[in-house]
Amino acid sequence: MLWHTENMGKRERTPAIALRKTLAANVRARMEARYKDRGDKPKALAEAAGVTLSTVQRVINAEIGATLDTVDMLAKALRCEPYQLLLDDAAQ
Repeated sequence: MLWHTENMGKRERTPAIALRKTLAANVRARMEARYKDRGDKPKALAEAAGVTLSTVQRVINAEIGATLDTVDMLAKALRCEPYQLLLDDAAQ
């Protein structure tokens, strides 16, 4: 659940760290497989996806919540569908 209501009726966002960790693990695993012959895998992914190296690094370290556009670009570079990057291992 991304949102919950407190006693005063205010809406407060619950951190989606679990989803960030799932995205990070899936991008990392697919990156390792896709660029297994490259020495600098995050750089190779960044170049293929058209995003910055720091974006890739922050995604694979679960430091940021990636935008839908970023997830889409990473998925295309990793030759998968965006939703596949958001599923936990049990669901794939």
